Amino acid sequence: MDASITLNNTTRRPRMTRGKQALIGTAVFALTVASLYVAENWRGKRAWNEYKRQFESKGKTLDWSKYIPPAVPDEQNIFKAPGMSRFIKGEPATSILNRMDELNQILHRGNSNGVLVATLVIAPVTNSDTGHHASSLADAVEEIQMRASRRLWGASGPAFIDDFRTAKPIQIARGTENRLTVDEVKTRLPDFSVRPASSNQFEVILEKTTSASDYLEWSKSVQDEVEMIATALKRPYARMEGDYQVPFSVPVANYVAIRSLAQMLGQQAQCYLLAGKPDEALARLTLIHEIRAMLETGPTGKSRTLVEAMISVAIKGLYVAVIQDGLRLGAWQDVELAALGEQLRTIDLLPLVNEAFNAELVGMIHLAQTVPLSKIFSLGNEKRFQFFDLLPRGWTYQNMVAYARIMGRQIDAVESALPLVAPRKIEEATASVESGLSRFSPYIYLARVGIPNTGKAFQVTTRNQTRIHQAQIVCALERYRLARGEYPARLEELVPEFLQAVPRDLVGGESMPYQRTAEKGFLLYSIGWNDKDDGGQASADWKQGDWIWTSRHNHNH
Repeated sequence: MDASITLNNTTRRPRMTRGKQALIGTAVFALTVASLYVAENWRGKRAWNEYKRQFESKGKTLDWSKYIPPAVPDEQNIFKAPGMSRFIKGEPATSILNRMDELNQILHRGNSNGVLVATLVIAPVTNSDTGHHASSLADAVEEIQMRASRRLWGASGPAFIDDFRTAKPIQIARGTENRLTVDEVKTRLPDFSVRPASSNQFEVILEKTTSASDYLEWSKSVQDEVEMIATALKRPYARMEGDYQVPFSVPVANYVAIRSLAQMLGQQAQCYLLAGKPDEALARLTLIHEIRAMLETGPTGKSRTLVEAMISVAIKGLYVAVIQDGLRLGAWQDVELAALGEQLRTIDLLPLVNEAFNAELVGMIHLAQTVPLSKIFSLGNEKRFQFFDLLPRGWTYQNMVAYARIMGRQIDAVESALPLVAPRKIEEATASVESGLSRFSPYIYLARVGIPNTGKAFQVTTRNQTRIHQAQIVCALERYRLARGEYPARLEELVPEFLQAVPRDLVGGESMPYQRTAEKGFLLYSIGWNDKDDGGQASADWKQGDWIWTSRHNHNH
C-alpha cells in the first residue's frame, strides 16, 4: 500500500494553467516581434546609409535646407509689392482671379451671339453701289471664308476675330428676278449662321466667336490689377513668407490666378494682333514672359515644386502659341520679331523641370525622416493611417531607398542627356518604374504614393521647349524675309545678323531639318519624340512623326 502511494506520487506532473500558456505565448510573440523590429531597423538603416553615401558621392545633396530660398529684402521682393498679397492668396472679394471670372462670364455671354462677318447684298450693281463687288456667290463665299480664317482661338476657350461691323458689304450682281434664298446661302456656308436682313440682304454670322474689340473693352475692368502685377514684376526676387522646413508646408502662390492671368494676357495679345496693334500685343506677351519670375523663385532661379515648374511649362506653351498666331496673321514687324527672338533665347525649361524633380526627391526623403508616416499619407485625417506609425522604422528607411532609387532612375535618364533629350532612355526608365511599382512589397508603399509621372512631364517639356527653339528660328527667318524678300537657303545664313546661334534639335542633337518650299515658303521640323526623321511628316499623335513648323503656320494664303 505504502509503496503504491509512493509510486503514484513520483509519476504525477503538475498541470500548466491556460493563463500561464497565454503568458508564455505572448512573451514568445513579443520577443519574435522585437527581434524582427531590431533586425528590420538595422537592415533598413544600413541600406539607407549605403544609398546616401552612393548618392552624395555623385556631388548631389539630400539636404532639404539647400532647396529653401534665402530671405530677400522686402523692397526687392515681388510678393511684398503693394497689392500682391491679394493676388497670391486669391482673396475672394479683391483678387484678380475673381475679376477674371467675371470677365469670362461676360465673354461667354457675348460669345453666344457670334460676330457679323459679312453682309451679302444680292442686287444689280449700279454706279451708286458701295462695297466689295463679287462676280458670283462662289467668290463671295471665298471672301467670307478668308475673313473667317483670321479667327484665333483663345486659351480659355473662346475664339476671337476682327470686328466686321463697319466692313463694307459684299455685293453680288444678280437680276432682281433671280433672288437667293437663305437655304441657298446656308448650303454654301455650312459653318456660318445666315439670316435675312432685308429682301435682298443676308447677314453671315460666325457663331461661338467674340469680337476682338469687344474683348479688349471688357478686359479694361482688370487693367488696374494687371498694372499692379506688372509693377511688382520689375522687382528682382520672388520669395513668399511661410514655413519652408516641412516640404508640404511650403507656401505656394495662387496657381489658378497665375494661369488665368497668363490666359487673359494671351487673349488680349491675340485681340491686339487682330486689331493691327503688334506693339500692344508684344507688351502683353512680354508680361507673360516675365510671369515666370513668380514661379521660378529668384534669387535661386529654381522652382521649388514640380507643380510650379509644369505651370511655367504650360504658360510658355501659351506664349509660343500667341507668337505663332501673330506670324500666321503676318502681324509682327522687325522690331517685335527681334524682341520676341531675344525673349525666346532666354527660355530653358528642361533644367527647370529637372531641378523640380530633384527637389521632389529630396523633399519626400526629408518628409520621411522628419514627419510621421500617418501624417504623410493622411492629408489631414491622421487617425485612419495611424497603423503606419507602428511599422518598423527600418521599413521607412527601406522605403526611402526604394523611392530614391526609382525617382533617381528617371532623373538620371534625363541628366545623362542634358542639354539634349534621350526619349528612349526616358521611356525605358518610365517602364522600369511602372514594373517596379506593380509588385507587392512593404518597402515601396512610399514610392507608390510619391512617384510623379516623370516621363509624361518630360515629354511635354521637350515638346514645348522645341516649339520655343522653333519660334526663335522662325522669328529670325521672318526678319530675314522682311529684309531680303525671301527666306534663306540655309539656317546658317541667319547668323549673326538675325540669330546668335541656331538652336539644335533637342532630340538627337543635330540641326533641325530646314528647306525652302514652293511658293517661297519653308519647312522646319524636329525629329520628335520617336527619335526618327520622318521626312517632315507630322502625326495626330505627337509622340509619333515629326514636330513641324511650316510657312503655312505663318501666313494666311
